[in-house]
Amino acid sequence: MFIGGCQEVNSGVFRLRALSYFDISHNRVSTLEGIKRLANLRYLDASYNRLREFEDDVTSLLLLEHLDLSFNRISVLPDMFGLLRELRFLDLSHNRIAEIPNHRIDVLGSVKVNYGLPSQSINI
Repeated sequence: MFIGGCQEVNSGVFRLRALSYFDISHNRVSTLEGIKRLANLRYLDASYNRLREFEDDVTSLLLLEHLDLSFNRISVLPDMFGLLRELRFLDLSHNRIAEIPNHRIDVLGSVKVNYGLPSQSINI
């Protein structure tokens, strides 16, 4: 499902419990609060928005394999980040993240990660 031209995710989307693909890129969304209700989500593209936080709701998406949060305003990763055990792709480039603490990197296993830091793309 792709949604365009919005500032927030319509609460009706969260009733689509079987949804596995969600593209909300290129909008003006500032929060993903409530997204944890999409428990079957495997692909989430929330790039090019106005997100300031990598919210705990996202870390509740235990089946998530692809997560693109690039081109937002995120500065810190949540402590619950390690719950995303199925994650295979993560793009955090072009945010305001100054560093990624080692204890948060260690949980990623074999994830293709783009931090947007000086080393750009890092395989862990």
